[in-house]
Amino acid sequence: MGGQDKGLILMNGKPLIEYVIERFAPQVDELVISANRNLDCYRRYGYRVVPDYLQGFQGPLAGISAGLEIVSAEFAVSAATDAPFLPLDLVDRLKTALKAAQVPAAVARHGDCLEPLYAMIDTSCAANLRAFLETGQRKVRQWYQQLGMTTADFSDLSDAFTNINTPDDLSGASSIP
Repeated sequence: MGGQDKGLILMNGKPLIEYVIERFAPQVDELVISANRNLDCYRRYGYRVVPDYLQGFQGPLAGISAGLEIVSAEFAVSAATDAPFLPLDLVDRLKTALKAAQVPAAVARHGDCLEPLYAMIDTSCAANLRAFLETGQRKVRQWYQQLGMTTADFSDLSDAFTNINTPDDLSGASSIP
């Protein structure tokens, strides 16, 4: 997207982050926004905004780590700011999968595709993730595999994990009801 802050990109006249907040906030007790720029813009939504503790935009796992370290609940759920059609039952499905498998993380799956940025993670894993990142590793899936994970199936929701990575994605998503 040409270096733009994707959460603030407009779709149908509304920033993408607003779509995510509308769908995600009712599912959680505490919402935290992970951002490394435009912090004041994100703070206007009235939620706590936390930047990565690692410098240099280290990727989404660094944002998940920063969130895990400050969330007060037993579990944290992550979601990307560029996914305007987030499932309205994301948290419930992840929680069901996590409890059934008795592992520290449940990750969304759509068909054969893992959606690693949509996950419920035991916050006691914060130190484990920090140590993983401090070794220079950045691959989300690799950390989940090392940690122990299960998946929650969202195959019935065809557009749920549509994310906006290009102008064409934005154009296509704008027409999804």
